[in-house]
Amino acid sequence: MTGPLNGSRVLITGGAGLIGSHIADLLVSEDVKEIVVLDNFTRGRKQNLSSALESGRVTIVEGDVRDRRVVERALEGIDLVFHQAAIRITQCAEEPRLALEVLVNGTFNVVEAALKARVKKIVAASSASVYGLADEFPTSESQHPYHNRTLYGGAKAFNEALLRSFHDMHGLPYVALRYFNVYGPRMDVFGVYTEVLIRWMENIATSRPPKIFGDGRQTMDFVHVSDIARANILAAKADVSDEVFNVASGVETSLNDLAQTLLEVMNSSLSPEFGPERKVNPVPRRLADTAKARRLLGFEAKVTLAQGLRGLVEWWRNQCREAPAQLKMIPIAKPLTGEAELEAVRRPILSRWLTQGPEVAAFEREFAAVTGATYACAVSSCTAALHLALLATGVKPGDEVVTVSHSFIATANSVRYCGAIPVFADIDPATFNMDPSAMERAICSRTRAILCVHQMGLPCDLRSILEIARRHGLPVIEDAACAIGSEILWEGQWEKIGKPHGDIACFSFHPRKLVTTGDGGLLTTRNPEYDRQFRLWRQHGMSLSDTERHSSRQVAVESYLELGYNYRLTDLQAAVGREQLAQLAGMVEKRRKLASRYLKLLEGVDGLMLPEEPSWTRANWQSFCVRLPEGCDQSEVMQSLLDRGVASRRGIMCAHREPAYAREPWSCGPDSLRESERAQDECILLPLFPELSEADQDRVVAALTAACAAPVVEAAR
Repeated sequence: MTGPLNGSRVLITGGAGLIGSHIADLLVSEDVKEIVVLDNFTRGRKQNLSSALESGRVTIVEGDVRDRRVVERALEGIDLVFHQAAIRITQCAEEPRLALEVLVNGTFNVVEAALKARVKKIVAASSASVYGLADEFPTSESQHPYHNRTLYGGAKAFNEALLRSFHDMHGLPYVALRYFNVYGPRMDVFGVYTEVLIRWMENIATSRPPKIFGDGRQTMDFVHVSDIARANILAAKADVSDEVFNVASGVETSLNDLAQTLLEVMNSSLSPEFGPERKVNPVPRRLADTAKARRLLGFEAKVTLAQGLRGLVEWWRNQCREAPAQLKMIPIAKPLTGEAELEAVRRPILSRWLTQGPEVAAFEREFAAVTGATYACAVSSCTAALHLALLATGVKPGDEVVTVSHSFIATANSVRYCGAIPVFADIDPATFNMDPSAMERAICSRTRAILCVHQMGLPCDLRSILEIARRHGLPVIEDAACAIGSEILWEGQWEKIGKPHGDIACFSFHPRKLVTTGDGGLLTTRNPEYDRQFRLWRQHGMSLSDTERHSSRQVAVESYLELGYNYRLTDLQAAVGREQLAQLAGMVEKRRKLASRYLKLLEGVDGLMLPEEPSWTRANWQSFCVRLPEGCDQSEVMQSLLDRGVASRRGIMCAHREPAYAREPWSCGPDSLRESERAQDECILLPLFPELSEADQDRVVAALTAACAAPVVEAAR
């Protein structure tokens, strides 16, 4: 395509991103007929298109270039393509398979569909990363690509070769633009791969110096996004094809100079702070030769660095003022419920059997099958389950139960319901679970049971705990409220928590847990007598269950054999639970993937201690808990996250610190609870749930990074 663009139908992949949205703005002024924006909104934002949308000529297609059918549909009737969809260089290193899927397969989908749609030209985003550390400066387009050592640069070089091959084989017209270091309004403010400028501005605005890792002599060739967008329009109009062009300012700027200019623009008297060099980007120098673009496209950068930074700072400040209203809040947790659960509830509603009945029985059978348990008994809450478990093991008033204070207060409360005294053992700071040696020191002649907790879904050291308990002749109750789906390596085999490995395991179905019934609980055991007692006590000590009484063909009158409780789960809840249970494997897989990504993204935050997963455990990652760097105030960090639209929670509570336990009796044996208290005071829980998107996870990481530590420099493109 050459000449005017008016009347054309144009597709922009990644059109809601930094560059794509600026291209859209310019296309509006070119009077094109329609602008189709294809974006998956992982990093792009619809707000970036607000100006272009006012023209009434923008159509948004929410989809992914990895989806061949979506790409083909988006390209129907298109005259011109601006292919901008990509992921950042740092993310490519973190997720190489995703990089290949997006940058290589996605680009192939676009090119193949463009040929099929007979588009007149593709203008494709490439990158200076194809050069690696160049042989000469300024670097011209003739520089070979063999110094590149990044997957991102390799993928971009492949894309250029792909375009050349389609040009030679099929006559597909194209131009590829090798962007250098792009900056400007609409940069990703909240993503984990946010450019250094955003993070520096955050520091300077809060009277913290911008931090440079290394000596600051690394150079870049910064080019404003408005110049990048203009170069794309010029490339579309120019009578050129089968060409690549450097798009840059042609001005070499060191990180020291960049920091100093930004400080001046923000009227700050601070000086940069220097840290040890990090190999985030091994290329120490960038400087483009832009003569070819000037000669064949008529392109020359217009925006100076100082001008561009002033505009960027003004835009960023406006974003910060508007952010609380614009940003959706990322919750700490979100149950995975939908149409399947809604449809399931129809069964008991239409059957008219709403209380504990056939759905509960089916839920119990299915839960037992998932965990490998012999018996499973559903109750109204995990608190109720813990209470019944303690009663079944013979805990009476005046007895002692060794457990942890570092748990939701229901753990300790269930002991008090029996009239017994909770004796708190300290935790292992690495796993947040009961320290077996501390547990053993807390055992005395009055100890009647051990109540261990699989905290945040991470299995505790059951092997050591059981060995100690058996030696002392004590039953072990597992508080597995958070641990459904977690596994432990047992006798060479992976087994589910809840088999159980102790005497009884107790689960919760609160909405914060993986499987929810709104609220509810369940006990698993191998002991048939325990199971009989649970079923008797959960329904007032009644000799006949409701289902037995209602199904009898003869008059059946119940009696009440023992003091019991109203601890029943309803069929409405159980129907929901059955659908949830069917999704458990997928939920665990997604949570483990998200936790793994958190671990990778957060490993560079100075002083931040990340959770550990022992080799003999496979956690369900019910929660993701980090210990803050020394000197970070927990409340301030949590408030900073909240200000950025990210919910968090303090470290797991300690029951002994609560007002109720200033009155209730408890002890901690011969030890202190130092590690339990430190964990509560120094840790926070981050959002983690199956529907947490990578973009939102990036926001969480970026917000935590900004709240805890100075930023890491990442060179743009």
